[in-house]
Amino acid sequence: MTPLRATSGPGPADVTLRLVHRIGLLAATLAGLLLGPALAAQEPAERALRVLEDPSADTGGLSLLGGLMVGETPAGEPRGLAELLVRVPREARSAPSAGIRVTLVLARIDDQPVVLTEEVPPQSLTSASAWLYQREVALPEDFLEMAATVEIHATGLWGSTLVEFGDEPLPRPFSGVVAHTTRLAPAPSAPSTRSAPVARSVIRILPPRQRPATGRTRFQTLVSVPGIARVDFKLDGVEAASDDREPFTATLDLGSPASAHEVEVVAFSSGDREIGRHSIRVNDDSSPFSIRIAGLAGQPESGSVEVRARVSVPPDGELDRVEFYWNDDLGATVEAPPWAATLTRDDPGPSDFVRVVAHLADGTSNEDAWLLSAPGPSERIDVNLVELYMVVTDKQGQPVDGLGPEDFEVTLKGREQAVDSFGPADEVPLVLGVVIDTSESMYPLMLDTKQAGAQFLLETVREDDQAFLVDFDTQPRLAHNTTDDVADLLRAFGRLEADGYTALYDAIIFALLQLEEADGRKALVLLSDGDDYRSKFSQNRCIEYGRDLGVPVYIIGLAGIHSGGRVFRKTNLEGITESTGGRIFYISEVEQLSSAYAQINAELRSQYLLTFSTERQLTTQELRSIKVKMKRKGLDVRAAVAGKFQ
Repeated sequence: MTPLRATSGPGPADVTLRLVHRIGLLAATLAGLLLGPALAAQEPAERALRVLEDPSADTGGLSLLGGLMVGETPAGEPRGLAELLVRVPREARSAPSAGIRVTLVLARIDDQPVVLTEEVPPQSLTSASAWLYQREVALPEDFLEMAATVEIHATGLWGSTLVEFGDEPLPRPFSGVVAHTTRLAPAPSAPSTRSAPVARSVIRILPPRQRPATGRTRFQTLVSVPGIARVDFKLDGVEAASDDREPFTATLDLGSPASAHEVEVVAFSSGDREIGRHSIRVNDDSSPFSIRIAGLAGQPESGSVEVRARVSVPPDGELDRVEFYWNDDLGATVEAPPWAATLTRDDPGPSDFVRVVAHLADGTSNEDAWLLSAPGPSERIDVNLVELYMVVTDKQGQPVDGLGPEDFEVTLKGREQAVDSFGPADEVPLVLGVVIDTSESMYPLMLDTKQAGAQFLLETVREDDQAFLVDFDTQPRLAHNTTDDVADLLRAFGRLEADGYTALYDAIIFALLQLEEADGRKALVLLSDGDDYRSKFSQNRCIEYGRDLGVPVYIIGLAGIHSGGRVFRKTNLEGITESTGGRIFYISEVEQLSSAYAQINAELRSQYLLTFSTERQLTTQELRSIKVKMKRKGLDVRAAVAGKFQ
């Protein structure tokens, strides 16, 4: 056997490592294309998967132990020596020979699991008290843990177990041990019908609730892999906090006044191995502190010029004064608006310039300058563009086409805004998030869910559009990255399997996180048959985050299909859809599912895009104060708002 060299992997303290790696994604290895065969054909692997998900699950009638010693070859390749020690039952000792099948499942973070199956040739166990199986395997770089199933064919008995990390061989408490060893064999990748693996979001950090964020600020995380043992928090590259209990939060001091920071989280397994990280920029979208020369008047060549300035101050900042200079000579100091001054000079020259300097009360300053011989600065304008994606419906709930900007009234903090541009939004590329409940109660509905969801994608995702797929039960998972490959998304639908609880709010937050970096038109469509259960985040957090990102959330509720099953707390879900500009559909028959998807598609294709501009970037509170009303009676408007500084 190729010798192994010990590494700094899990030690004796990690013998009981159990990452409880729930995966509808794991089941994807065993499922085929859309509407393909179920896991029943891969029963041994399915049993191992159940143990990975829940160590208290049925482990069969065979008594066995599993151990894994982790190391690497002299060439630095990760390897593991897996051992299974099976107590031989009386039925096997009475048979002249027994064939044995061993199935190993290697769970991974960022891709499909590896499934290894070996049929051990029939051998005599008549005088054996135990059977020892050893196999050296190549370990994927993103390996998490292993489970195994052993079957003795002559008896019909089977057993499953987690394979525990350790740095010592399994104990040999029995006499008369019969051993079988399999030499090193590279672990083949599980068969996949996708063009590329899913890059799973192991952990994500949510932006702070208040923006701009100053002082002591609480940061929350959302994880998609159970069993994370510790999360470290870094502020601007320096470790600032650590938490070893889910949902993994930390309070960091961001100081004052508001300034840009990078906050990063790093997740570790109980073997102290990094398994994921994520970072965000904080206060990059806060109102900037700036001063610009907005206009010049007069005759600089004769030694007189009036300078007008435009100042932007952060919400928590206090402007102390604005200074006006001709070259380096201070000509005026202004402490209150309007920010303007007349400057004079006895000997003006062709290289003269004017300069304006703004000072905050805390001593921070910013400045701008303009060469007097250059064209005036009036054309140099910074614009904050506010985009409103709107759906207008009539009394029957049908989208209304043919409207113009004169049909809308847009207000910001109660003041009506002038419309810069208006038109159909259908020409703006769409980034669509599809979120599917795969909790246990969805099992009888999965076939219809896959068919209707596939049809929705085919009809909705057009050229230049993109979509991604999230499935969720107790935890959310990214089943497919954002892509314009509809065929690949359809295959991802086919791999969905039902199990677990319904962490609905967590799934909405997780899906919204995937839309953080997306530009333009965005939408989220969620399908579920039950109300939230065991989420770490609340309905209000979903509303806040969806509104901040300008994402309308559509929900299709299937609770009415179940007889005596779970029901929705309608006000909670309606609060999310109404507050974000989306809509909710309650389904009582499976046949209505395609119709609901069709109505959502019709609304997304009937959106209007209205824009207006402001002189500075709006705060979160100001964006939330934007209201849209219809001037025509009998029409209803729902809007998703997004701000963009240009």
